[in-house]
Amino acid sequence: MKKVIQIIVLSFFFLTCKKNPNSENLNSENLNNIYSKDSLVVENDSVQGILMLNEFYSKFYFDDNIKIDNEQLKSYLSEKIKFKIDSLRNEENYVLDYDPFIKGQDYNGESIKKTLKIISLDNKNQFRVSFRLFDNKNEQRVNVDYLLEKDDSGKILINSILNDKYLNLTTSNSRKSLSNSENIGDLKIINWIGTYNGTFLRLKDESSDPRGWANFNIKIDKNFQDFYLFSYVEEKNSKLKLINTNNDELIFRMDDNNTIKIKKDKKVNIHLKAHTLTV
Repeated sequence: MKKVIQIIVLSFFFLTCKKNPNSENLNSENLNNIYSKDSLVVENDSVQGILMLNEFYSKFYFDDNIKIDNEQLKSYLSEKIKFKIDSLRNEENYVLDYDPFIKGQDYNGESIKKTLKIISLDNKNQFRVSFRLFDNKNEQRVNVDYLLEKDDSGKILINSILNDKYLNLTTSNSRKSLSNSENIGDLKIINWIGTYNGTFLRLKDESSDPRGWANFNIKIDKNFQDFYLFSYVEEKNSKLKLINTNNDELIFRMDDNNTIKIKKDKKVNIHLKAHTLTV
């Protein structure tokens, strides 16, 4: 659920918003066999991840004559990476001028279908997809390394592209579970569950320069709270720890001990104030 919110940071921030010891190496043909085996429908997260990535590529990249449906494609992505991709493709800051899932702009669908291989890496939830874009002689394989995660419903999503300089979002662990001593009902956080996006001016007197603006994303869930900021010159991830609440406001502490307060007014507009937030 997206909400329109406003941010005020000091006097000059204003928001206009709201098991795998052995790697598994499978190509597309082998994966078709896995689908037919009931014993592999499946408790093993590694196999589930491989199946998901095979489905993703077969749906969107096996036929280059069909235009990719971006809305369907985004249903395979976490909120964090969707936000990052969108922020890198806005009119004022168009940085991501290639398809990060194939590391290029052009491809031959039959070549990807023929050469696709997916393996699980040594680290949990990490996978490598490799293929040839055109299957030319001496053509090197393209490797795309993924970090996957499950959402609250158990659906596996792409959360990060580890070997992409823009979409490797693992520099800090941004998922935060509330401690067992905290009572979800008492904290009333359930009333605030949602995703909050917006922009604000990070450099005073630079409103006409796209580099003066920053995008932010705050995701509140009953089990974790994330803060993510991205601008032309920097990005910032932080876990959020809920430290106080009442009926109309939440106060979080960030990794650097700054605090963020979210408050509802009488018209149910939402305002966010950050104290001494360095951006």
